[in-house]
Order: sequence, then C-alpha cells, then structure tokens
Amino acid sequence: MSEAPDGMALYDSARSPFLDLALPEPTLADPVVQLCTEAQFHEPLAAAMAGRGCSIVATDLDPDAEASRVWIDTGQHAAALDDLNDRGLCDPAAFRERVSHLNVDMNAIPDDLRGFDFVWSSCAFEHLGSIAHGLRFVRNAMACLAPGGVAVHTTEFNLTSNLSTLESPQLSVYRRYDIEGLVDRLAREGHRVPPRNLNPGTGQVDRYVDLPPYGSMPHLRLRLDRYATTSIGLYARRVE
Repeated sequence: MSEAPDGMALYDSARSPFLDLALPEPTLADPVVQLCTEAQFHEPLAAAMAGRGCSIVATDLDPDAEASRVWIDTGQHAAALDDLNDRGLCDPAAFRERVSHLNVDMNAIPDDLRGFDFVWSSCAFEHLGSIAHGLRFVRNAMACLAPGGVAVHTTEFNLTSNLSTLESPQLSVYRRYDIEGLVDRLAREGHRVPPRNLNPGTGQVDRYVDLPPYGSMPHLRLRLDRYATTSIGLYARRVE
C-alpha cells in the first residue's frame, strides 16, 4: 500500500480527487469495501477502482428504509448497480464481475464485513443522525479492515465556529473540536493517523463562500445555516 497523504487535508466539494489520492494503489488481488450512504451511491470511485482491478463491495441503505425516501426522491439513490458506472470508468463486463452490492445501514455495520484492504465513504457520515453517530461510524468502520488496511472518509467541516454548529437528523457539520477528538480516539485505539492539517487556504477560491442555491463553480465553501463550511478528508491505517 502507498504511504499516507500529508496529514488531514481540506479539499474541494468534488471530494473524489482527495479520495483517489489518499486510497492506496491497488493490485488485482485487493478486496475492497465501499461504505457510503444512499446520498453518494452515484459517486465514481467504485467504478474507478474496479477499473484498476479491485473487487468492490458497494453499499447503500435499503431502498425500503424510511430514511432512503429523501435520496430516492432527489435522484441520489442508485436504482441499479450499473448506475455506479454511469461515467464509463470501467469496462461494463469487468465492472459486473468485480463489483457487488449490499444494503447496509452505516449505523449498524454487519459483522461479516471484515478483512478488507481499504474502506471509504464520500460525504456520507454527516447524514447518519447526529455528530455522535458519524464519529461512531468512522471508528466502527476500522473493524472492516485487515491489519495494514486504510480508511479514507470525507465530511462537512465548520469554518465559522468551534463551539456552535449545525446538527440535525439529516445533516451535521463537524467542528475542529469533533475532528480532533476523533483523531485522538483513533490513535488511542492503536490506529495510525497522520498529523493534522487544518489550514483552510488563503487563495481567492479559498475565501469565497457560495450561498444558496449554490450556483457558483468552482467553490470550496458553502453557507449552511449561519456557518461557512467546507469539506475535510480523514485518513487512518489499521495497525493491529
């Protein structure tokens, strides 16, 4: 596997470039699990990694679950496995051979999802019900990894306040306090976590905060409620 990226990095709203850089370079034998919510089941990394020879277990919330309704209604829940390859990043026959699908509640990861070389989630765990639910998911997902396996996650980050924040059953925005506590907890549990890098940048695009209905592109920051937010990437390696 490749070495860790340089710390924990803020990144743009597209998310996938950070994930692609942080995930290890695969081999044909690598089994992979993707842990993601219904809101991100169309993200392209499953197809991209399958195109590199990985076996993928892609997960999404059961479409019959009540929480799935909002994602189905807004076109953010995949109706079929091939939806994950809608950009043609993997040969269709190879994609169907290498990628499988499971309905998984990220708040209750099955005990048989174990032994993977890496796991990832993309803009997912902030939708699990509360700040605590999301932090618990990141810690629990480490159990899915084989020793030496890598976990990479992205989520929403509060640039305005380290005290108050947005927290609701639909969306929670993580503060520096939450992220630092999570990283420290992972380290205490024996996982390798690189040094923190929470520099938000000083360039023109770094300073611009897009407002609803979020029409400006590119943007690195959005206004959610009364908070300026961006996206943050997290990386951890299971040591034991």
